[in-house]
Amino acid sequence: MSIMTRLEIDVMQASELEEASAFAFKYKIPALIIHQSLSSDGLIIRGRIGGQYKIITPVNWPNGEHLGIRKFRGMSTDSLEADGFEVMLTPNLSEIDTRKEASEISDFIRTRFQPGLEIRFVIGTSNCSSPDDISKISAGLTKIPLPTCVRNDIHTKNQTSKANPTVHTGVMDSILKSLRIPIKISGNITDLKSINGHDRASLFAVNLSQAKNIIKEFKEQRNE
Repeated sequence: MSIMTRLEIDVMQASELEEASAFAFKYKIPALIIHQSLSSDGLIIRGRIGGQYKIITPVNWPNGEHLGIRKFRGMSTDSLEADGFEVMLTPNLSEIDTRKEASEISDFIRTRFQPGLEIRFVIGTSNCSSPDDISKISAGLTKIPLPTCVRNDIHTKNQTSKANPTVHTGVMDSILKSLRIPIKISGNITDLKSINGHDRASLFAVNLSQAKNIIKEFKEQRNE
């Protein structure tokens, strides 16, 4: 699998949208995660350049404080016309309540929006106090229709103690105890070394600067 097809770029600032869109088009990046306030411009730019990448809307970031489908309240029409959603799960719920929330959100998306939208859940691992918390949330995503993927955290940059290869490996171990599902890793994915060794991760969340650095390094190695 090409390195480009495993990167997805978070675009949270208007100043980066044009460049990130052109970058995704040029390097066949599979998706941009675009802030709700930029959804309209993101859709327009993709149409103008003929981009094939998906536009994913983040929902209830950064804290996941709203419960269930209340996470979608107040979202603009454009932000709801995305190709999928990365929904921050409500923290500190029991396994049963996490399952109820995830099931409610999944049913809401499948019944209210166009068929085939990607349903992704974000665990928020940097706020989990132990691997058991991650395992509990992951167990809560069983016995329901599986989401498209699970993302560990919203932060592309974080304290090294909260996001490093050892931490990422532990997170994947905790998730895979309960789920057999594509995992998206976020947090200090800055170069090829950050990616190598994580064969169990299907996708990596990066910001534009990180994506540019990774592609540059990849091209340099290929030309050696």
